[in-house]
This record gives sequence, C-alpha cells and structure tokens, in this order.
Amino acid sequence: MTKIKRDSIQNDPCIISINTLRERCENFFLENSNLKSTCRVYIDDPYEQSLGSDKNEVVDFILFGNAFKKFFESGNWIGKEIRIWVLSESNKKILESYLENRAEVNVIPRYLLFPVKQSLLPFLVGTEHTFVFAGRLSAQKNIESLLYFIKNYNEKYKVNSILQLYGDFEDTYHEDLGRRFQESYRTKILKLVDTLDISRSVKFHGRVERDTWIKSNITNPVFISLSTFVSEDFGCAVAEAQQIGWPVIVSEYGGHLDIRGENIRKVPVSFICNSHYPLSLQSIVSNKLVDSLEKLPIEKEKLNVEDSVIKHVSLDLIDECRRKMALKLGASLSLIHSDYVGAFADTSQGASFFYKIKCYMKNPQKHISIIAYDFDEKDFSEEQIKSFNLIYSNLNLLEVGVEFISSKNIFYKDTMKIILESEKIYIVRDRLNKEDLDSYLKKTLHISTESIVYE
Repeated sequence: MTKIKRDSIQNDPCIISINTLRERCENFFLENSNLKSTCRVYIDDPYEQSLGSDKNEVVDFILFGNAFKKFFESGNWIGKEIRIWVLSESNKKILESYLENRAEVNVIPRYLLFPVKQSLLPFLVGTEHTFVFAGRLSAQKNIESLLYFIKNYNEKYKVNSILQLYGDFEDTYHEDLGRRFQESYRTKILKLVDTLDISRSVKFHGRVERDTWIKSNITNPVFISLSTFVSEDFGCAVAEAQQIGWPVIVSEYGGHLDIRGENIRKVPVSFICNSHYPLSLQSIVSNKLVDSLEKLPIEKEKLNVEDSVIKHVSLDLIDECRRKMALKLGASLSLIHSDYVGAFADTSQGASFFYKIKCYMKNPQKHISIIAYDFDEKDFSEEQIKSFNLIYSNLNLLEVGVEFISSKNIFYKDTMKIILESEKIYIVRDRLNKEDLDSYLKKTLHISTESIVYE
C-alpha cells in the first residue's frame, strides 16, 4: 500500500468554491481598510496554516458552510480580541443562538463579494431554456429533483429544454437525516435518467476548470439549484451566474435566502423532495413545482450591499457557550468532531439539534404534517401513492410547508413538536395501525379529530 506524502492535504470536494470565496473575502478586507484586519483565519480551508494570533491585534475568523460544526472546534482558536464572520444570515443566526444572543456575528455582504451587472437576462416560463447546475452531483443537492423538473417542464410546456450538469458525482448523503448505507449515486442518477427517458434532455459534463461552465456558449440560460443541504451557505455557482445576469431558480433555503434580484425565483422547500425519499413521491412533488412555476414570487427587493456596525466577541464567552452546549448534547457531540454527523443525527440529542438548525435555514411558515409508514423505503405501494396524490391535490404549497414523518419516529421529542405545531395532519393509511395511531395523537398529544385526515 503506497504511502501518501506527508505534506499532502486531504482533498476537499468543495475546494474550488473555498478557494474562490477566500480570494473574494481577501479582496473585501483589503478594500475595506477601515476594518483594520491584520490577521485572518479561514476555518473551512484545509490549507489554512494559522489558528489565530497571541499578539495585540484583532483576529478575524471567517467561517463558510460548516459553521454549525466548526464552532465546536473553537477551543483551538487563538486571539485576544476576535471577530467572527460568516457569509449568510442563516449561519449568523445559528452561531448567535450558540452564543445565547449575548454577542453578534458579522456577515460579509454578499453583493460586495459578487457585484451584479445591471443587464439581466429574462426567464420566460413555458419557453425553451437551458437549465444549468454547477457543483457537486450529490444527494445533498437533490439532483433527482432537477431530473424530474426537466422532464415535467418539457412535458407541460411541450418544449425541448436541456438540463446541463457540471460537476463530479459524490456518494455523500443528507447527514442531518441520519446514517445511510453507501451506494453509487452516479449509478442511481444514470438509472433514473433512463427510467424517465430523458437522456436527450440531460447532459453531464463532469468536473471542469473554474469559470469554464459560466463562459460556455449557452442559449437562454437559467441557473437552477434545489439544494436542501444542511450546510447550504453562500453558493458560489449561484453568485457567479447572477453576476453575469443569468436568471436564477433556487431553493428558499440556507444561504439562498439572501439572494436578491429582479430575475430571481425562490422555491419554497415544500416544492422540493429530499433525495432519499421514494421516487414516486419526488414525481408528485416535482409536478406541483412545475405547475406553480409561474406563481413563484419574483424577487424585486433591492440588492443590499450596506455595511453594518462590526461586532467583536470574546473567546471567554465562546468557551463558556461551547461548554454549555457540550453539557446539553452529551457524549454524542463527539460524533460531530469525528465527522460522523449521520450517527449524531440518529441520537435523540442530534435529532433535536438538527431540527433547530433547520429552522434557521428556512423562512418561518405554517406547516402540515404527513405521516406514512416509512419514508425511508425505496418506494411506496400503489395505495400509498394514491393517498399522496389525493393529499397533494388539496395543498397550496405556496402557502403551507410540508413535514414528512415516518411512523417509526413519531415518539421522538422533535417529531412530537412538529406534529403539535401542524395546521393539519394527513395520515397515509396503508400499512399503519389506525387504532394505535389514533390513540397516540388524540389521547397522548391531545390533537383534535378535526385536525386529522386519513387518506
């Protein structure tokens, strides 16, 4: 077995984005000399050589997508006076909640990093476009949703639009939903392309050099990303597409919440099916998205490039809050340090932890719950599919969110909270014990009969 060179750094699949963001952030600090930034530490960069400074200077710690994990490494940070910077309001809220709202985290303004040109290309729903995704081809990015989207879009509007995918396949999964057996994501996606008979509508380009995809000669381009990755942050590819005037369709989630512009359409997460859910459900949800595409609100809010007052935080406070969280989460927290995030999510503490994290990743919205036997199965029965079609035919996903609950998980604390906060509870009858479920919902959780619908 060949020895890896000692000075080799483990390859990070996000290294292209990390390098781009580091370069842009460096320009931001250099152009804003009033910040007097002399020592900067990029926590997510695997090539970072510093953990801070013990000199009498301000140390700026810059965190990208993994802020919810990297905070627990703050015991290694060095600095007499520090400032924390993130690239999205979602990560700001997460870190400030860790700090018990006793200190503030700074956000580097999105449109100071990637200024947008004023000449904007239009997205005309129903016309032929080239939809483009650039990034990791991973379950975390819900590539299945993109495939169903292009199929349903072409069928509904009788056009021949193309989906161009730039990036390498990865076998990573949605760790916030717990552990999963490894499988070849490439094999799964290529099989789905064949099953949906859309090989003429989908092109895989693999990994390309930086900027290659954005400089390609693409007709009527629209950038699209339906990611619900728990660490979805700034989104370099989205920013690059918007910078040259492309219209954008993005999930209303994580760092995407900060995107502004007149040719931006944001997709509520209720229209996006997680990669790991049965394909029949993904087909139903995608149909709702395409049918509602014209109704999605167009972002007309002005781009915000203003600076706010810069805030400092003490390491003593960070240490105190980190210890409190460690005490609350218990020994299971060590799984985050070991990069076993899926195993952490499978603990009761981890499930509650991620429930709170994801609340910061999306806009607050009233929701309904759908309870089925098991959302982790490969597919549903014919009876279950009929039930889902009936349920979705009565839902306006522009006004209400959807929470999926497997019957095996209904006794968990975070699940009970979701059920209790639901506007209505839909139950897919097939394979469920109605009497036991009724007893639990009505007698234990005291939910009224009017709030429960069996299909």
